[in-house]
Amino acid sequence: MVKKQGKNKNVEAKNVKPKGDLVEKTAPEAIGQPNDQDLELLSSSDEEYNSLSDDDDDEEEEEEDDDDDEEEEEEIKDTIKPATSGHKVNKVMKKESDSSTKSASKTKKPKRGIIYIGRLPSEFQENELKTYFNQFGDITNLKLSRNKKTGKSKHFAFLEFDSYSVAQTAAETMNNYLLFGHLIKCQVVDTPHKDLFKNAQRKFKVIPVHKIVKDKHDKPKTKQEWEILVNKFEEAKKKKVQELKSKGIDYDLSKI
Repeated sequence: MVKKQGKNKNVEAKNVKPKGDLVEKTAPEAIGQPNDQDLELLSSSDEEYNSLSDDDDDEEEEEEDDDDDEEEEEEIKDTIKPATSGHKVNKVMKKESDSSTKSASKTKKPKRGIIYIGRLPSEFQENELKTYFNQFGDITNLKLSRNKKTGKSKHFAFLEFDSYSVAQTAAETMNNYLLFGHLIKCQVVDTPHKDLFKNAQRKFKVIPVHKIVKDKHDKPKTKQEWEILVNKFEEAKKKKVQELKSKGIDYDLSKI
């Protein structure tokens, strides 16, 4: 019985060994070395991974560059910003100045000319001056100097023409011109007074001073007014008598 059991064990051992060999042989075969297809797949996957990683790195670098550019632009804008308490110059103001200069150049009027006329005869008044000198050009202002009390002409006047060249022509033509027995004098005024033509358009009204005084003296007087006049006259006589006595003259003025 014992021998049989030993034989059986040996048989089992023999039977087990091939199984172990199978396991040992099949395991390497199962694990085995990789095929060519597997290597190609692995290499392609590695390349894809590397390419993806490179793309990610490029995108990150581009984002960083964009961020750096934005920061630089912001810094430049901050440096360009004008100071709050400084002189500001913008394009709008420049355009306005350009437009103003253009409008000023368009609306610029030609220089006017003023002439002086002296030794005028008394018969030559404003209307005569205007009608006669209007043949040279348009007259914009005219002033004949007059006496403030009597209103008579002072025999000189000023004329303003619309053009400086017209004024020069009129002065050269009319200088030493014989008019009503008077050699009139004409010359251009280069630096006129600012108030030269003040109240030039206002007509002078002659005030009859002598007539006003005569009427006031000759009008009928009241009793009180006569008494005042008599008292003044008596006081004047007394002063005159004292003055004559001081000079050694004895004269009676009571009879007057």
